[in-house]
Amino acid sequence: MTVLLEGNLANISLFNLLQFIKLELKTCILTIIIKEINQEAKIYFNVGNIIHAEVNNLQGPEAMYRVICWWSIGKFELKEIHPSELPTPTIQQNLEFILIESAKRMDECAEFRKVVLSLTATLSFTGEAIEVIKKGIDEESPEWIPAFVKNLPRSFSVARFFELCKCDELESCNTIKYLLATRALQSHIISVKDVANTILDSFTLIIMEFVGFDQSQQIVKEAADELQMVDAEPGFAQLLNLSDKIEEKLKPFVDDEKLQEAVYRLRARITSLI
Repeated sequence: MTVLLEGNLANISLFNLLQFIKLELKTCILTIIIKEINQEAKIYFNVGNIIHAEVNNLQGPEAMYRVICWWSIGKFELKEIHPSELPTPTIQQNLEFILIESAKRMDECAEFRKVVLSLTATLSFTGEAIEVIKKGIDEESPEWIPAFVKNLPRSFSVARFFELCKCDELESCNTIKYLLATRALQSHIISVKDVANTILDSFTLIIMEFVGFDQSQQIVKEAADELQMVDAEPGFAQLLNLSDKIEEKLKPFVDDEKLQEAVYRLRARITSLI
């Protein structure tokens, strides 16, 4: 397969990228990956016409709405493929319809997006919700605790919620809104002041899924303080040392399998920064 184009959505609008593919009449696959939150989306085109998309538990138009509404970052790769490699079409609508419908959904979720800003936004279960989940999800549990939440960690990103929630785009957003309104969930806003803080916050985002938001902040801060990380733009070696120090501090709280996953995701984040 020939690579036609690659880059990062942080530097190009997904709207423009999709229009470009249509105008070029390419038969291709667009793959978008956000390594640090372990997310991948795939979109297929036949002679410039969008025919299939998949992300999380979604396929077809709903997958496209999810990507367009939420994926503002991520490395993408556009590869030309043979028509025989195309999947069975799940999208009959043209690109213009998909873009207009996505814009409508963004408007409908505008107020919600002021609280939950992006895929990497942080959510945590409140103490009340945790107690209910510990008792087990059954018929007597409150209606505001959907059964699938028992598979979520104590703190998690919006991306992880979407990954486990089998609802479509609007239903997923409404579920989060409801959980926030009933105080089953609380959102966290991290203040980003410079490049170094942005990196530390992204490491916290990863570690929180294993030990919770508050403890992850403490682990990452202590690791950074011990290494005296004060550079606004730490180098590759410094970031590897920070990853090792975080691994050391995380080890007492998780089993080997989870530790290995956490380290893998930290290293993936470092790689994306280089």
